[in-house]
Amino acid sequence: MLRLYKQEVTDHTKPFGGLVMKRPGQTIAHALKWQGIGVATINSQDEEPLSGVRLRFDRVALRFVHDMRFALEGVVPYDRTLVFTVTAPIRLASKTAAAIEEKVRGGLMRRPAQLELSETTDGNQIRVRLVKGASNRATVIGFVHNPDSDPEILFDAVQSLLRHQLGAPGA
Repeated sequence: MLRLYKQEVTDHTKPFGGLVMKRPGQTIAHALKWQGIGVATINSQDEEPLSGVRLRFDRVALRFVHDMRFALEGVVPYDRTLVFTVTAPIRLASKTAAAIEEKVRGGLMRRPAQLELSETTDGNQIRVRLVKGASNRATVIGFVHNPDSDPEILFDAVQSLLRHQLGAPGA
């Protein structure tokens, strides 16, 4: 999956200019909504850890997340969600995307029930985790965050939201 990352603006890569969020959980909810996952609200108790997370919504970040979701949708096992995070700025976006895709596909072929990757690819810190539970609209969820943000918080937030959507305590 090598794709050229042009600077042209299309509907799915239009940056969110002047995005001002009053609560920490709003950026996560906005990122999930953009990826087709409806989130009514994020509990105030879950918002405090999210205050340190700074997500990126620039053209390259949005295009990267869109392309990764498109490339990996078909390989995620039933009733699972693949969550990935990438530190910004994304260097060599098409090479990074190809490397992630190759590693995820290889990992899912060996052990389809679990996957956890944490490494640096082309200068970007990449984290990938296969979590139990699936949203009714998305099997792949991605975030691009600043280097000072902890991606573990994003994984915890997504898992919590999936559990809440499914209504199962152990999901």
